[in-house]
Amino acid sequence: MLDGQTQNKEVLQLMKKEKWTFPAEIELEYKIPEGSDAVAEVAKCVQYCKEALA
Repeated sequence: MLDGQTQNKEVLQLMKKEKWTFPAEIELEYKIPEGSDAVAEVAKCVQYCKEALA
């Protein structure tokens, strides 16, 4: 997952550190690669978030 201009990893880590309870969301805003689908791409994003928070 590419972060684009947003520092997703840092924001997620800050949310965890500060124990903020508002939800984060995943927006699928890039072209889905051939051979994939939206569900698979969101799953990749979820995995990225889990790794960022580990």
